[in-house]
Amino acid sequence: MLLRGVAMISRRQFLRFGVPLAGALAGGVSLWRDGLAADIAPDGAADGDARRYLIVNADDLGLDAGVNRGIFETHVRGILTSASLMVTGRAVEEAAREARRHPRLSVGIHVDLLHMDRQTLRTDFDAVAVEVERQMDVFREVTGRLPTHIDSHHHLHRRYNVAHVFLEASRRHGLPLRGFSDIVFNGGFWGQSPDGSPDGSRISADALIRLALGIGPGLTVLSCHPGYCEPGPPDAYGRARETEIRALTDPRVRRAIEDAGITLVSHADYPRLSPVIARARSRRRATAASGRRRPVGSSRPTRAPAGP
Repeated sequence: MLLRGVAMISRRQFLRFGVPLAGALAGGVSLWRDGLAADIAPDGAADGDARRYLIVNADDLGLDAGVNRGIFETHVRGILTSASLMVTGRAVEEAAREARRHPRLSVGIHVDLLHMDRQTLRTDFDAVAVEVERQMDVFREVTGRLPTHIDSHHHLHRRYNVAHVFLEASRRHGLPLRGFSDIVFNGGFWGQSPDGSPDGSRISADALIRLALGIGPGLTVLSCHPGYCEPGPPDAYGRARETEIRALTDPRVRRAIEDAGITLVSHADYPRLSPVIARARSRRRATAASGRRRPVGSSRPTRAPAGP
């Protein structure tokens, strides 16, 4: 398998660049040759379809009752449109029941491989594939439906050379895999500094507005981790989850998104939007190819100014 030799990338790199970097490293693709850099270029809207769509996805649904409560509250009161269900969580059945009461919230699977030892993850890809399918089966059993998307706890699907296992599951079930589809991943809404220390300024309402308004044309998913702290063993992300709730439900955030002409959608909209995104990408590639074929001495076309 091609991806068994993929180099691992850091969490910071993946959270910052998402699909362009992860996809390029996985497939040996040039960021610039295939036009993927347009997904992270701030002025990419000048070429092709400039419409912007945003999915706001909460990881860790099902982890515990407090996380569930925070996620559904953020969906009802804020901008959350999607969530990823962790079937190994303590409150997965409660999460599935509550999700049925909120049909506009798309629910994908948050595959959890943290219980597997590193040697197995690095060498026994058949065991990893079996575990991924087992969790898919549990998802269908508790929800009564297929997930709308696939991602993983701690982004493990891009570590230990297991990306090909997830890609095979993605193709088999016809589901987008985080970081390996036309949905551009943005992991910038994360309440820790690069050295791992807490940093609430990164998950404030103002920070969220900057991230949302900075997305390029096409479909972007912004990950988040809202929740309430529960009694018992401390959550590694702790009180940052509650800070995220406040930002995600701040009326200024929704107003800024709407004023910028960005459309909030969910992963359930991906099949409908995928052809639009593909056409926009094709136009960008055609424009780039046309520029490369310019005769020597010809002038570079003037870029149109950004709209209001």
